[in-house]
Amino acid sequence: MHFSYVALRTFATLAALACLNVSAKDPKPAFQWQPERSQSGPILIIVNLDDQLAFVYRNGIQIGQTPVSTGRHGFATPTGVFSILGKDANHHSNKYHNASMPYAERLTWSGVFLHAGSLPGYPSSHGCVHLPLAFAENLYQVTSAHDTTVLITQSTSQPSDSAAPVEQLLGIAQAEVSREQPADGIVWQPDKSKDGSVAIVISGADKRIEILRAGILIGQAPASFTDPNSLLPEAIYLKLAPVAGKPSPDWSTVVIAKAQKADAPQILSQLQLPPAIDSELKKLIVPGTLLITTQSSLSPDKRSSTDFVAMQANAATPASP
Repeated sequence: MHFSYVALRTFATLAALACLNVSAKDPKPAFQWQPERSQSGPILIIVNLDDQLAFVYRNGIQIGQTPVSTGRHGFATPTGVFSILGKDANHHSNKYHNASMPYAERLTWSGVFLHAGSLPGYPSSHGCVHLPLAFAENLYQVTSAHDTTVLITQSTSQPSDSAAPVEQLLGIAQAEVSREQPADGIVWQPDKSKDGSVAIVISGADKRIEILRAGILIGQAPASFTDPNSLLPEAIYLKLAPVAGKPSPDWSTVVIAKAQKADAPQILSQLQLPPAIDSELKKLIVPGTLLITTQSSLSPDKRSSTDFVAMQANAATPASP
């Protein structure tokens, strides 16, 4: 299974944030790769379709930026939150005339990859994200299925400081009111996936929380709010690793919908969960853990074909492109 559904520290300096505001009309910069700026921690890759740019962050600090080429008309690159499902430095396409796809990193079983490819200055691929060869090689060396999140958005998203949204969630989950929640709909099957990055997805439309590890659904439970009019922000929150001797925020936040504010602590303080899920959630909060909040449904039959895919668990049956 993999991440693909719906719907995820102030990053270094103002210059780093300014990089995220490059207009699609501006000249595309040559790629930058500065891994020494942050040498450990979870990886977040943001691909901006409008601007045809990608940004790489490690533990909340920008370490890379590059022009990209994404899906052309009829072969749109999907927007959403993805994990790395597999890697192959010498991959070749089984679908498109044995085309070379150096340093391929699979995002979906249907055949969307990050990989080295042509960069004509406009969307030209069959849906993959093309990167410069040297950049693709550098990126390949630092990513893994355990700590890498890929966010593909139509327009600019700016990472920022975050409060501790999951800790806020856990505090409420233990509250007395949560003990009144029914046990119906609770699933906890951690043995289905014992290793890999963890994603916690909360849907306001479904009133449900889902827990995935390595893209595989290992738990779910009903969720409700004390204020029925509460609307969850469309946002992702990435748990950062502590830095010795340096104060740092617990979470990095990316708001997916520009007009929204990711006021997760206030909203999650109203969340009510069954107590059976409380202690299990606590064990999963480590650097690289991802929280996704969305007001949309996680069920494909309740969504349009153009909806943002925030995290989806699919059958793990690879199909090479």
